[in-house]
Amino acid sequence: MTIHDFRRTAAPGLALALALGLTACSGGDSDPATPGDEEFLAGSPSQTSGPTSSDDDASEAPGESAGPEASDLNAAALRAIAVAEDEAGGTAYAIDDGDDDSTWEVEVAVEDRTVEVAVDESGEVVRTEDDDLDVEDRSAIDDATITIADAIDRVLAHSGGVLTDAELDDGTHWSVTVDEEGDEADYRVDIESGELTGDED
Repeated sequence: MTIHDFRRTAAPGLALALALGLTACSGGDSDPATPGDEEFLAGSPSQTSGPTSSDDDASEAPGESAGPEASDLNAAALRAIAVAEDEAGGTAYAIDDGDDDSTWEVEVAVEDRTVEVAVDESGEVVRTEDDDLDVEDRSAIDDATITIADAIDRVLAHSGGVLTDAELDDGTHWSVTVDEEGDEADYRVDIESGELTGDED
């Protein structure tokens, strides 16, 4: 057999082998994993997770807007204490949110009497009323090293709620009630040590 004859015989076989090889390669490219990979690369999973995280952000938005509102309400209460003390010329020992009339009612000890000062949300005094001060309350107020404003600050820093009311209780501690997302929680602050506890402790 001459070289010419060999080339003529082998050429079709080589062509067939090459064709089969190319078919095998193209079959590998059409592997079922490829569409899955293309889907993954196209970002289907991330497109699903994208809206979920934005939904989470949207659900957090009310909480973020509620924060400043709670802060404003608490700041108004503390301002009412300062305004009432200045108005009456004494030491505050109780504060109440004044029910539904948008005022804070602050009890201020002035010598042997108590002056109730109503302060509106803008910080203006709307009325005052005098009454007798209990002797034990007077003594406890004199002995206190922690003021009612200090006690409220400590509770709010711990709770993060909105102040409802606070008062001198048993002559030993400040009783502070806060609204924590719709639930009322009561705390006690020792008038001398400043120790903070819950009513259940």
